[in-house]
Amino acid sequence: MSAPLPVRIVISAARSIAEVAAWWTENRPKAPDDFVDDLERTLTLIASHPDIGARARNAKLENVRRVHLARVHYFLYYK
Repeated sequence: MSAPLPVRIVISAARSIAEVAAWWTENRPKAPDDFVDDLERTLTLIASHPDIGARARNAKLENVRRVHLARVHYFLYYK
C-alpha cells in the first residue's frame, strides 16, 4: 500500500470551507461538527484513493472529480 498523497487546499476553497463550517456550526446545533468531520474524513479518503470521486462533467477545469458528503449534502470538488 502506498503512502497517502498530500492534499492542498487553494485559498478560494479554504474561504468557502471556512464559511460553510461557520454556517454549519451556527445553524446545526444538534450536529455542529458534522461538516468538518465529513470533510476531514473525505480528504483522508482522497489522499489514499485519489480516483475515488466521480468525474465532474460540469467543471470548467479538466480532470476534476467530486465526492458527495452525504451526511451534510455538499459536494467536494478536487483535482
